[in-house]
Amino acid sequence: MSKKLTIDYIKAHMGENEKVYREAGKLLTDAILNEAISFVKKNGETEKIILKPTIEVQAFEAEGCVTVTYTDGNGNTISYHRAT
Repeated sequence: MSKKLTIDYIKAHMGENEKVYREAGKLLTDAILNEAISFVKKNGETEKIILKPTIEVQAFEAEGCVTVTYTDGNGNTISYHRAT
């Protein structure tokens, strides 16, 4: 069951959590760098790459978390849960 996102609900999920930082950080940076590799394969070497991902944030009250979904320009997605 989802609920509306409010400032308080989002802030409640911003606590320190080293495990989430490590896991989500690796997922996100790998996704970003893999998209950069795809860009270079398609377009050749460059000094700068500008990526335009879609990032979705959704509340799941029943699970007590916020789900973040990152979709890159190639349509690949990764998701992670951020609990309170």
